[in-house]
Order: sequence, then C-alpha cells, then structure tokens
Amino acid sequence: MLSSIFLLNKDAIILIEKQYRENIPRSQIDSACLSIRDRTALPSSVIPSGDYTILLHKQDDIWVVGVCEGDEFALFGVSLLKHIGFLLSSQLKDGATEASVKNEYPSVYQILDLAIDYGYPFLDESNTIQTVINRPPIDPKARGMNRLQLDLQKPWRQMNIKRFTNEILMDIIETVDLMVSPHGRTEFCHIRGEIKVTSKLSEQPLCKLVLLPSTHYEDVVFHRCIEAESSDAKVIPFIPPDGPFTLLQYRLTATQSNLPIFVIPKFAWSKGSVTFEISLKSDTNLTKPLEGLEIRFELPIGVFSPSLAAPEGKAIYDMSTREVVWTMNSLSKAENLTLKGSASTDSNFDLGGRHPTIGVSFSTTGYVPSGFKIDKLDIEGVDYRIFKGVKYIAKSGSYEFRTGL
Repeated sequence: MLSSIFLLNKDAIILIEKQYRENIPRSQIDSACLSIRDRTALPSSVIPSGDYTILLHKQDDIWVVGVCEGDEFALFGVSLLKHIGFLLSSQLKDGATEASVKNEYPSVYQILDLAIDYGYPFLDESNTIQTVINRPPIDPKARGMNRLQLDLQKPWRQMNIKRFTNEILMDIIETVDLMVSPHGRTEFCHIRGEIKVTSKLSEQPLCKLVLLPSTHYEDVVFHRCIEAESSDAKVIPFIPPDGPFTLLQYRLTATQSNLPIFVIPKFAWSKGSVTFEISLKSDTNLTKPLEGLEIRFELPIGVFSPSLAAPEGKAIYDMSTREVVWTMNSLSKAENLTLKGSASTDSNFDLGGRHPTIGVSFSTTGYVPSGFKIDKLDIEGVDYRIFKGVKYIAKSGSYEFRTGL
C-alpha cells in the first residue's frame, strides 16, 4: 500500500511529506514533478518508476502524490489520494491551497496521520478527524475522561452528540450505463448504486434499514458502521457517523432493468443528402419529469450543417465538434417527442462512416431502475422525535444508442 505521501504546489515544489512504511527519498518522485511542470498535457494518475509506482491527484491548487510498491494496488491508492484531497479541501479553512497548507501545517500533518495508518485507510470520516483535531484542552483534574474524545469501538462516531432537532436523510442514487444495438436490443445495462446518508442524530442510535424482499443488489461495499449478516442482507443495522457519509455501494448488470428513457434513431442516407428522426420515449412509471435532458450525436465528416426542428427545447449544431445537441429542461412521462433534421452531403461522402452514436444524459427523482426499494427505517435506543427522509435519484452514465456496427 502507500509508502509515502507528498503534497506539492502547482509548480511541483514539495510542501509536506509523510512517510508511512519506509523512507522514500524525494528524488523518487522526480518523474511526477516533471509531469506536473509540463503544462502541455495533464500528467497521468499512475506513473511506473522502477520497483515503485507514483500516484497523482490534483485537489484545488495542490497535487497529492503517493508512492507505493509495485502496481497491484495502484487504483486503490489513487482513490485513497482522492479521499485525502477531499479531507484537505473540506477540513482546511481556505481549502486545499498552498497558503492553507503553510498556515495550518500541524492540522495537515494530523489529517495525514489520522486518515492513513501504515499505508492503509484508517479514519475516513471527516467529522471524526475534525473531532480529534479540534478536541478541547484536557483538564488534568478531571478523571475518567477519554483524552481523545473518541469511541475506539466505533471510531466513526463522535461521542456525546446532542442535537436540538434530529434527522436522518437518505439518497438512493443509481447511475445507468447503457448500450442499445441498432435493432433496439439492450446489449449492455450496468447500474451503479449508492446510498448517501446525512445523519444528525443525538447519542448512540441503532438504525435498521429494512429493504423490500424483492430488492436485489450485487458486489456490495458496506461502510464499516454496518453489521449485516450477509452481503445480500435485507435488514441492514448500523450506528451512523455524524454528518454526511456513504452507507453502501452496489452494482447490477442486467438486460431487463427499467429504463427512464428510450431513444429510437432513424437515419435515411441517399446520394447527396441525409434525413434523420430522433424519437424519445420516457418510461410510464416515471413519477417526476426527466431533468437536464440532453441528446447529442456527431455527424460524420462530409455532412454539412443540418436544418433542425425540435418540438420542445433547443436544438443546435456545433460546427467545431460536428455535434447536434438537443436540450430540454424537463420531459414528462406523457410526452413522446421527435427531433427532425436534414442535411446535404459532400459529393465524395463515404457512406461507410454514416452510423452516429446517440448519447443521452438526464436525471430524475422518485425512480429506481434496478427496483432497489427501502421498506422502512427503524431507529432504536433513543427517546426523541426523528425526521426521516428518503429520496430516489436516477441519472445517466454512459447512455448510448447505436445506429450501426
């Protein structure tokens, strides 16, 4: 895992170094420094360097550079650097800047100490790290006081939390990656799901998330506060951290998932011209409109600027990228719309490149493509009133409809 971390400014000057497993000389990251100073291209996140691998992540004005042995855990190391960057950005007064690192030097070292232990993640909740860093001075006359003000059995949970109002909010977010063949068949459908929680509860509440029996998920990653009996448990008990955190992440690969929107593209090519229709059909199960809807496709070289007729929203042609972009603020489930267009083509146009790919982006609420559903959220061990909120969010990832091989 990570042997060391270096914090660099935008000119690749080392501001701080932290050694975890062995003493890595500064010269080991010379290749990373050269890449950062090269303004012509962004440096790679992973740079092989002999027996080591150099990892890079840019956070605000700071470069977080890590060194690990070999390359087996490189991608995990990059994700850890991203989390370190987030902690620096959220915990330092002015974010992850050179001035903040210099002005809050002790706090930066404490963050690097607490977030990683011997090269592995340790305290990953920003609220817990903040509790340790900002703990009040210890009264030497007080007895039985936990010097760290930290529950060693549940280090993600602050101690002695008291709130005037208590609430727990959950966002179930599913991102759909989709590829549909020219014949309208779903070739690939991959759903990435996560439950984002914001917990503001007093004392030590025991929460039990109960899923509907029909709910199915795979490759789950639980937050360490969860004490589930199995990886596909329908009852998920946990004592939450205070503040925002990710309760769990999961994925599903299926060809029969619900699709918020389906596109039917039709292109008719003839000598000297092309006409096209892009039809949209939204799922009748949508409870809210699709928001931020954007449909785009690139016309091949040899096709001139098209004329476009959009029944709703705005359709434009970007000459620099050769893309047709159709945008709408929202689309309700009752609407089936068709964008119509036509263009002339060059006399030497090659019909072999006449198969655009239609890309779609959107978001909507109250809809879960995978069928992931919460039955109820029970909270035990408390005697106060709690506001509970659950929101379902679906959005597009790589969402494509092909018109040819």
